[in-house]
Amino acid sequence: MLEICELVKTYPNGTQALRGLSFSVEPGEVFGILGPNGAGKTTLLKLMVGVLTPTSGWISLDGVNPQNSPISFRKLLGVVHQFGSFDLTLSIWDNLNIYGAFHGLPKHETSRRINHLLERLDLVAKKHEPIENLSGGQRRKVQIARALLHRPKFLFLDEPTTGVDVYSRKQIWDIVREEASPAPYIIFTSHNVDEAEKQCDRVLIINQGTSIALDTPQRLIDSIIGHRIEIRFEGQPADGLEQTLEANPLVYSAEIHNSTLRLRVEAPSKCLPQILECCSQHGIAATSVVTRSASLEDVLLKSTGRELN
Repeated sequence: MLEICELVKTYPNGTQALRGLSFSVEPGEVFGILGPNGAGKTTLLKLMVGVLTPTSGWISLDGVNPQNSPISFRKLLGVVHQFGSFDLTLSIWDNLNIYGAFHGLPKHETSRRINHLLERLDLVAKKHEPIENLSGGQRRKVQIARALLHRPKFLFLDEPTTGVDVYSRKQIWDIVREEASPAPYIIFTSHNVDEAEKQCDRVLIINQGTSIALDTPQRLIDSIIGHRIEIRFEGQPADGLEQTLEANPLVYSAEIHNSTLRLRVEAPSKCLPQILECCSQHGIAATSVVTRSASLEDVLLKSTGRELN
């Protein structure tokens, strides 16, 4: 298990990037970390991969602490950074071959894994090309291959599909899930919230170094946002309409703006007839009804203090 306990990071200038963060990740789980700029995501990732040392608290990857056993710790990791670092003058093959040697893979196993991964990523024809000749999307694929080469147990992905097309995005996720070790721990952070909603088993939202919410994407949507209903109406509503609607356990909130009633609800199909009946009892008639499913992006904006328009 990956465990983070009461993690604090304060930089020498006094900036407190993390403030007692705790969570755990289960084997086989794709775990997303989301938050606005400055939330502490980059600091958290650097601590988890052993680049930074925490001010207090601890990190354990299957019982291995990055500070106490740095060599053993790094052998467990595969990392895709937002900005890849390669020897640009060397070929794809040479870059990956050096990485395999760094992790102590036998030469025949390194060659086998390189060929296998490049074939899956449609890069076999480019394997002797210098990195500097590749497109941005191709470089990103080489990063994926490098991170998976030694079949890591813990895979950290920072914006792993930036600069790739839709087909390549699906291809990368299929390979990530299949080419790490059995039941890998996959830690994912991105500004592409839609991708996080589709790919993550659970999502942690952080802001100003603290945990705001942690659950599956759908449960976060249901509990924090719900579904949205917008009803345009004619007439003047009687006093107490909003309070009466909010007394319904399926209605999270109800607000009137000019001639529009906006609601956040749990189950539109169940509560909409009740809502329309309540409106009628309060003297207004609906002229249009629009329902909208919420998204993880809605959750992120609301839970970090930025209300939706």
